[in-house]
Amino acid sequence: MFGIACNLTFSQEPEEKPVPLEGFFGLNLGISGSFSEKRGPNYIGMTDAMFNLSIGYTKPLMKNMGLSIVLQPIGVFTEVFAFEGDFSWQSSLIAAVNIGHGSSLVSEAGYGWYGGAGIVYNLLESYDKRGGEFYFHKLTIFGPIAVTGFRIPPKAGRTEHIDFRLSYGMDMTVSKKRLYEIRLSFGGFGKD
Repeated sequence: MFGIACNLTFSQEPEEKPVPLEGFFGLNLGISGSFSEKRGPNYIGMTDAMFNLSIGYTKPLMKNMGLSIVLQPIGVFTEVFAFEGDFSWQSSLIAAVNIGHGSSLVSEAGYGWYGGAGIVYNLLESYDKRGGEFYFHKLTIFGPIAVTGFRIPPKAGRTEHIDFRLSYGMDMTVSKKRLYEIRLSFGGFGKD
């Protein structure tokens, strides 16, 4: 009688602990240039530049994807030369999807993309001097806005970044009013 004995041992890789995905706040400071228009027989087209401040909160869904709410409480530019002056103001609230950098504090992506939509209020006022007389122009836009952009950190894994954004908005009551904007800002993230 013969007997065969076998001992088999299996080694198991240690399980990776899940990465904690905490929500975090972000702050951006930047400048923007925009063109607003009201189409029609009495056409109005106005350009302006603004200083912008925006604050956001992001909830990561995974390491390289998150959802955020961004509030721009202020975007403003004012200029006064003697009796001439231009004034612009913008506020917005936007919900966005983030992919890559900016999706979570543990993302090591070398860049990030985002896209979203929300609501915007944009006011432009300007004075023109023609033939010794002043002409006042005013254009307000209040309605939906769509945004898309990308972020580039100075180094993968860092929370600071340069942000480049494109926006398109329209007035909810006057369909011929439009807003086109390009923005460059600098920002960073921190834990809540």
